[in-house]
Amino acid sequence: MFNIKIVDDKPKEKLEIKERIKQNRINSMQNNKIKQKINQNKENNLHKKEEILQKKQFNKDKTEFEQKFYRLMLELGLYNKFNRTYWLNIRDKTEYGFYAQLYLSDGLNFTELRQKIGNIQESLCCIWIMRTRQFQNYADVEIIIEPVDEEIPFEPPKIKPWQMCIGLSFSLNPIVIDINDYCMFLLAGATGSGKTRLVYQILLSWIMNCTPQEIEIYLGDVAKNEYINFQHVKHVKYYAFELEMLDKMISMLEKEFERRKKLLSITREKGIATNIKEYNSVSKNKLSYIIILNDEFSVLLPDKTDNKDEKETKQRIIDSLKKLSKTGRNFGMFTFEALQKTVKDEIPSVIKSMSAVRMSFRANDSISSEVIMGDNSAVGLADRYAVYSTNGGEKKDYLFSPNLTTEMLNEMLEPYLEDKFKVKKSVVSKHNFDPNIVEIDAKLKEYKGGFENINTPKQETKLVALKGLKGGEFVDY
Repeated sequence: MFNIKIVDDKPKEKLEIKERIKQNRINSMQNNKIKQKINQNKENNLHKKEEILQKKQFNKDKTEFEQKFYRLMLELGLYNKFNRTYWLNIRDKTEYGFYAQLYLSDGLNFTELRQKIGNIQESLCCIWIMRTRQFQNYADVEIIIEPVDEEIPFEPPKIKPWQMCIGLSFSLNPIVIDINDYCMFLLAGATGSGKTRLVYQILLSWIMNCTPQEIEIYLGDVAKNEYINFQHVKHVKYYAFELEMLDKMISMLEKEFERRKKLLSITREKGIATNIKEYNSVSKNKLSYIIILNDEFSVLLPDKTDNKDEKETKQRIIDSLKKLSKTGRNFGMFTFEALQKTVKDEIPSVIKSMSAVRMSFRANDSISSEVIMGDNSAVGLADRYAVYSTNGGEKKDYLFSPNLTTEMLNEMLEPYLEDKFKVKKSVVSKHNFDPNIVEIDAKLKEYKGGFENINTPKQETKLVALKGLKGGEFVDY
């Protein structure tokens, strides 16, 4: 008999198939890696080609600008007896133009060049920002040839009560400083240069990020009533548009100063806290930061047209502001003085010396710029561009103020108005609004074709009411 052994080849075939599938997968993965490497090489080559093209373009733009600069120096007569001028070394391309270093030649100085900045900016179609330092034979120069989009709208950055946003850098990043680190603030600028709009933005940043318990704003607006839109904002504790009201506001602030001084004297004696920052870090009853803004400081200076009472009132206000400028920071009280036309004897030396943060929009002459910034760096600036310093004028930089219309301002402020003064949009519309306005007394009370009674918790004063709404309906404004 024969033993017959039946062999099943199917498992062997299955294993072979699995091996082939596995090998195919490995081959496919290897092929994909090869393709990826080829694609990566292509991308790298394209990137290198792009870098080479960008470098060529940069070198071309750099050479063209430097040649224009040297020709201009020749035309302006800025060269020494060896026919040598400043050496402009453009180092990098930036988002807004060029970063360069400008070296002196024998017999030349930067003062002469600063006097010609207007010529440079107009002839080379740029904004020329130059910073010099003592014991250094070159200046750092930012050359702005790509204008900032003037339609960029204002968007309030996220800030804390102890922070202040003073504008945008040329790379359009918010410039935020810690006010605990600085004393007081001084701002200047010619009419129409953008000074007031920047202050609107600074105030909006606080109002839209902080509660009325965290930040308190006191507005002195005696000159032009340019901040009347802020009058009924919850954060604004007092709005003074007449000299007597400003005197009363300063008197209130002096009492608050003394209260805080006594409070911190106790914590200082116990070794707990010496300033508002330390006090708020350990206390449940936190102190608010107080901002005291005076627009057009020059109107507070006594002049020949003032009577005796006005002179005494102005002097009393200035003396109080000097006191707050010198010692208010530790107690969370910060003065912010804004000016338009400035002369050397206009700003009290104490207020100027204590103003660590100084800003200036366009100055119409060298004197106005020198009073605030110490040099003529603000002369000839374009509208909404400003020079600023955070160390009393030694080191300077530049900023840009984004677009903020009155309509945008009112829309942003509306949620933060005291309820009584919010505009009733269902009543006020394009169809039933008459732009004519009249002034009425706060105590006036009439109905049906007349006016609603308007009361203000801050002070009794004249208010503006809307006139001519259909159906005899009137609202506070």
